[in-house]
Amino acid sequence: MAGMPHILQRVLTSWWALLTSEKAVRDYLVFAAILAVTIVLDRLRGGDWRRYLSRGFATDVAYYVFYYGGFFALLYSPLGGAMVRAVDRFFPPLHASVMRGWPPALQIVFFIVFADFVSYWQHRLLHRVPALWAVHQIHHSQRNMTVMTNFRFHFLEESVRHLVGFIPFVLLGSPVAIWVAADIFMAWLLLMQHSTLHWSFGPLDHLFASPRYHELHHAREERLHDHNFAAIFSFWDRLFGTQDISRAVITDYGTNDEMPESFTGQLLVPMRAWGRKLRAPQVTAPVVPEEAAS
Repeated sequence: MAGMPHILQRVLTSWWALLTSEKAVRDYLVFAAILAVTIVLDRLRGGDWRRYLSRGFATDVAYYVFYYGGFFALLYSPLGGAMVRAVDRFFPPLHASVMRGWPPALQIVFFIVFADFVSYWQHRLLHRVPALWAVHQIHHSQRNMTVMTNFRFHFLEESVRHLVGFIPFVLLGSPVAIWVAADIFMAWLLLMQHSTLHWSFGPLDHLFASPRYHELHHAREERLHDHNFAAIFSFWDRLFGTQDISRAVITDYGTNDEMPESFTGQLLVPMRAWGRKLRAPQVTAPVVPEEAAS
């Protein structure tokens, strides 16, 4: 117990360092600018400003505070550090540094394309595997989307996302400056995809996932959830047969399942879904006697 104050002091020092780091300040400024511009554009097009005062919006803000307020980083940092040490000790070939010596612009493009390819398949599995959908459905539960909905992810899903994203980061040997440049571009695009501004990039929808392109993925109609998985490059959907380039404007979002509209309530949703699955009686086919079968 005597060591607790010292441990607490170290935790608080680490937390404050995360909150005030150059990357954190940059993230705050980028997000604040995008949110401000989006709200102004939303009002100019006659959007309903009351959704920014809704309980759902407050829940999304809670997710933002959790992830960008340093709380998630404090939980994930020990795991991330352990992974780096494990790679250094047991899997040094993963440090392939594929992009070493490449021009910076080419490194940025290649990193984004490769990371988005990994993201596409991760996202598709989240929809196809029932145990994973129990976690991912939280992101789809928002019926009044705003840019804040981009942060509505259960911490289990975000942990898996970080673990999977660790692979291209290590394999490619991406310098921090390259990752930061790519992160700014991806953050802007992902936030705008949840803005419900209904923007289309026209013919470029075949290349990039525009807000209208991604809105279709969030439609309340369940069959549309299996389309438009791509986060950045829509050609992944076209290549793997999951693209819907419909020009229809989606205005009804969410899922048909009931979802508690609170940050703490949503944290328990996957555990309850898994518990119901485990308690459900297993249905087996009746044994047919050989005489009856003949």
